[in-house]
Amino acid sequence: MADPKPPLNSLKTGALLRGLSLARMSLSAGVRAAGHTVGNLFADEDGRAERLKTLLTTQAGALAKELGQLKGSVMKVGQMLSMVGEGVLPPEVLALLRTLQNQAPPLAWPQIERVLRTELGQDKLAMLDIAQTAMASASLGQVHRAVHRESGEVIALKVQYPGVDKAIDSDLKALRSMLTVARLLPSNAQFDPIFEEVRSMLKQEVDYTRELTLTNNHRALVADDARYILPRTFPEFSTGRVMATSYE
Repeated sequence: MADPKPPLNSLKTGALLRGLSLARMSLSAGVRAAGHTVGNLFADEDGRAERLKTLLTTQAGALAKELGQLKGSVMKVGQMLSMVGEGVLPPEVLALLRTLQNQAPPLAWPQIERVLRTELGQDKLAMLDIAQTAMASASLGQVHRAVHRESGEVIALKVQYPGVDKAIDSDLKALRSMLTVARLLPSNAQFDPIFEEVRSMLKQEVDYTRELTLTNNHRALVADDARYILPRTFPEFSTGRVMATSYE
């Protein structure tokens, strides 16, 4: 089993900070691409092919590293591109983007606690004994194990990362531009439908109120079927950015 990744102490949550980070990535990618173009003037056909492979590997490696730190929409798009890019993206790019599937370090507890305090309030937080180490982490949020102090029930508490819901549109626009500059999106590829689908999916994924309603609806549909186990929700500990369910 791989060693757990150290938690991030903070996230760039504001549109300006995230935009600046992506702009800096675009500038670095553009410089590398320009250097590649100049170098090709002095290379033969085999040399140009090898240089392109090296450029793509370098660009995708830098992208995967930065997206893993930013989390949110940009990391999710990188993950999606790694799944839908077969036959369109170069294999070197696909291989490195696929590392985003398991490159999701958790956010440190003080940041998560701040979200919980804002969303639930101190009185409700006092009713739960929450493990400070995340059970699992992803691009949009992470899950912590909690115990209801009075009933002893074990709860899975999913907490959305701060600011990711407000950054979706600006993230997608900036990332699309950066991928083009880095030459990671082929110019002849029609990626508009993919980006629109990802945008729609992200908007749904960050709506925890909707997810709680759908979970309750599906649980009711299979309540009499022993083949299925769906978690019970705890609306009193759930909001648009926090979702509490029974731990299964």
